[in-house]
Amino acid sequence: MSKIEDGGPAFPGERAFRYYQMGDRTGTETVPGMSLRDYFAAKFSAAWVLAITASHPTESREAIGIEANRLGLLQADAMIRARTQEGA
Repeated sequence: MSKIEDGGPAFPGERAFRYYQMGDRTGTETVPGMSLRDYFAAKFSAAWVLAITASHPTESREAIGIEANRLGLLQADAMIRARTQEGA
């Protein structure tokens, strides 16, 4: 199985933290956060929930959620491919 291109981290950065277990030391750690693919998929999935609910009001919430997530991931993958092709 090939690796799914996730576009890298959506909100990379560092955060401060404290070691409460090991005394009063402080430090930083890199926190990659969610992938760009996950971020895009979440945005698209929310829109798909509204669209599917409007067009199929009697469909179960579970079925709507599954289909919205499937479509959201397809759109996210398309956006990642487009960004890669354009050199963005």
